[in-house]
Amino acid sequence: MPRQYGFDDIDGTRLREAEVPPVREAASRRAAGSTKADIAKWMNAQGYRGTRGAEWNSMTVGRLLRSPMIAGLAEDAGGKLTETGKPRIITAEEFLELRALDEREAPAPAQDAYDYAFTGGLAVCGLCQQPLTASRSNSDAPGYRCTSGCGKVRIDAELLEEHVAEYLLARLLLRGTQEALEGARQEIAAEAAAAKARIKELKGAAGQLARDYLDAKVSRATLHEVERQTKAETKKLQTRLRFLEQAIAAPRIHDVDKAISWWEHAPGKSKRGIASLFLTKIEVFQASAKGIRTIEPGRVVLDWRSPGKPSSAAH
Repeated sequence: MPRQYGFDDIDGTRLREAEVPPVREAASRRAAGSTKADIAKWMNAQGYRGTRGAEWNSMTVGRLLRSPMIAGLAEDAGGKLTETGKPRIITAEEFLELRALDEREAPAPAQDAYDYAFTGGLAVCGLCQQPLTASRSNSDAPGYRCTSGCGKVRIDAELLEEHVAEYLLARLLLRGTQEALEGARQEIAAEAAAAKARIKELKGAAGQLARDYLDAKVSRATLHEVERQTKAETKKLQTRLRFLEQAIAAPRIHDVDKAISWWEHAPGKSKRGIASLFLTKIEVFQASAKGIRTIEPGRVVLDWRSPGKPSSAAH
């Protein structure tokens, strides 16, 4: 996990003096009404870069200014802010003003459920490898949780999705990425065609078995057992096929600035499609303690797709 911008360490115990002025200026500009995109342009024009050396964008500026650490605060799982006694770059009052500004600018809450990006088997429990499912916390915050396996892993949905998006969008800048994505799209299309053929084969076999039963060639017990197995495999294939079709239909994005804007507003299934072209799975492990609202080192492991490597999602 990288350190928080403005600090020398991930715990926020020491300020990095060269990064303190841009954080204060970014906070001041935001409080004065500047958009996150405008602040990102200003920071890039001044030569400021993130902790990994990347240019700023609206997403990373927003994450910086939403971090309680810059105000010497910590936030628990229920959203309660407390003083940490550690160095701060802006005051708690300034931080609360920035948070209130975000809340005022946020669109009205949607009546529909949270649009998860990594369900369907792409995000899996790092401990038992079972798919993570959509699950809200006691405070009603959307999250991913292991419900079909060990039940030990849970993570905030926005935290995970923003973390993964940062890596995915960075990959779009690399040379050869578009060619690799098209190769992955073709491999996925071939897998989808095979799944469709298998579903058709299973339906044909079920029909033949029914005829054999009517001709007294198989027993009722055999008929029911084969039907059970056939339905289970067909359901699994159909789930897999929906996942694959989302990946095939993922948009082709060549401009990283447009990609950032697209990601912020795209529906979950489209994000899932893009992510599955890059990744075979997203493994999520336990946090070191309850209430941790950051991605600690090793907590999220991205399994990048390589040529000829099938996805493990939804299996």
